[in-house]
Amino acid sequence: MSGFEIAGIVLGAFPIAIEALNKYREVARIAGFWWEIRLEFEKCRSEIRYHLLNFKRNLKQVLLPMVADESQIHQLISEPGGDLWREPSVEQQLKARLQDSYDLYLEAIQQLQSTLECINDELAFDEADIQKRLLKSRARDSRAWKIDLNQLQRGFGKTNREYQLYRLKFAIGESRRKELFAELKCYNDRLEKLLTTSDVISRLESTRSKDPRNNKVMQSAIGSFWRHADHLYKVLSKAWCCGCAGQHLANIFLQHEALIGSEFLLLFLDDSTPANTQNRWQMRDTKIQLSDPPPTNRLFTQITILPSKVEDSISTRKKNITIQPTACISPPPASSTSLNSPPSASCMSPKPEICEIKDLCAVLEQRSTTKDGYGFLEDDHKRYYIYPTSDDPSALKADDPISLRDLLSSKYHPRLTRRQRYRLALTLASSFVQLWESAWLLSSSFSPTEVLFLRDADNSSVILLDRPYVSRRFVSANNTQPAKQDFQSGITFLGILLLELCWGVLIEEHPGRKNYPTCDAKTSHLFDQLVAVEWLKEVVDEAGVDYSEAATWCLLGSKSLGSGDNWRKLLYENVVQPLERCSSYLGSNTQNTWGVIN
Repeated sequence: MSGFEIAGIVLGAFPIAIEALNKYREVARIAGFWWEIRLEFEKCRSEIRYHLLNFKRNLKQVLLPMVADESQIHQLISEPGGDLWREPSVEQQLKARLQDSYDLYLEAIQQLQSTLECINDELAFDEADIQKRLLKSRARDSRAWKIDLNQLQRGFGKTNREYQLYRLKFAIGESRRKELFAELKCYNDRLEKLLTTSDVISRLESTRSKDPRNNKVMQSAIGSFWRHADHLYKVLSKAWCCGCAGQHLANIFLQHEALIGSEFLLLFLDDSTPANTQNRWQMRDTKIQLSDPPPTNRLFTQITILPSKVEDSISTRKKNITIQPTACISPPPASSTSLNSPPSASCMSPKPEICEIKDLCAVLEQRSTTKDGYGFLEDDHKRYYIYPTSDDPSALKADDPISLRDLLSSKYHPRLTRRQRYRLALTLASSFVQLWESAWLLSSSFSPTEVLFLRDADNSSVILLDRPYVSRRFVSANNTQPAKQDFQSGITFLGILLLELCWGVLIEEHPGRKNYPTCDAKTSHLFDQLVAVEWLKEVVDEAGVDYSEAATWCLLGSKSLGSGDNWRKLLYENVVQPLERCSSYLGSNTQNTWGVIN
């Protein structure tokens, strides 16, 4: 029997103890000695309820990070002997979470079970005569009850042996019950401590292994990725040499893993009117990978100066000049490229089909189905190789996206599951580190209204939750872009977004927010912050310590940050990594889509 299954048995043993105690009260009232045991009875019942509440909280602390479906958590708590307690996957997650504490945790559960059995033995009574009379009294009507009560009270005279034993058992057992309740407290506390210390150690180990200060590659990526994203937007803006440049836009998909993979997923769109699209492309799903540009043509000279003492036949100094051939770089393969691992030099010429893109609109109109892609764009920093990611762009439906605000609204069902919400929270926090202050993610682009999702082309009720994106229209260099917002305000927006994803509730629908008026955007945001700070107090019970730490740092801990890119590293440590642990507790999710019933 697994430790998790034993925990379910223990949970079911508490109601048995309460039921046995209630029988004492019932018999005592019938027999007329209720007032003699009332105080001890109330004390005993309060102890059992207290330890039951503590045990339930311990179980919820275990279940919340591991069980994604809230209805399953409710079912586990309400049905201690149900089939869900025998689910192998939950037991495996418990072992992975507790690690070397698992055996001690299992031992504490078993001791808790043994103690509860002793308590039930103490409270149980097996005298057949008493139980027979109790059952008999319950079956009679009000008139018969009075008659039977008189008979029962006469039968429970002080000389009656069964009554004396029954009454003495409860009175004498007081000291033993105290010992057993102390054991319950000890084992409950042990369970909580083992779980808490395991989580703390796991967080410390994860932080140590992924700390950007100890990982030069990640440290470099965190500081530079947003600049690469900004340069990419600018080079794409210059690549539209057509007369319809104002009708082009791109959806940049938000990815948690982008920092490591250093690639951008973009869906290019042409939103011109249908009358003008007969011979025009409308949508291209692409992957853009970065590499260093090849070295420029230059001569490397090697000069060797002969010694001054030479034979008489040599009258002058000589030079030996060697010209080395120029190195050329082949395009990076579509499957693996890293910002931190540029492609190696090669003496082979680039493949003829890979060439610099002069007019992006014209190139996208000719759909590429080869692995070599459309070509590349280039600036002073990088080369940007553009590859198709889908042979069938029609599999995506881009003309009717749905926003995160719509999904979190109380009007939409079914609701996002905990696993889906927490995975989105991780993706958005990581994307904030990657893209904030670039042209892709400006101040207005990180609200629930601006985070969008595509629909499946075959079934518009299916939302592709694994591909959240923000959309940006390309503007010329002469046009004014929206003003960028400072990172501290952005982090506050992120903190509120994390709270909304924690419960799946928009902050304007929070009961506390209704106490404040709706006014201009700046004042409304201040009211949102006031509500969010109060909302923070409930996060630990709902989502656990990791999620609470992430949201708290965004709303409170980030206020003392200085300028520069250091805030990105701190946000990665204090927000992204805790959310990564929180998401990992829930396990991987193979269901990447979600049906919305409108």
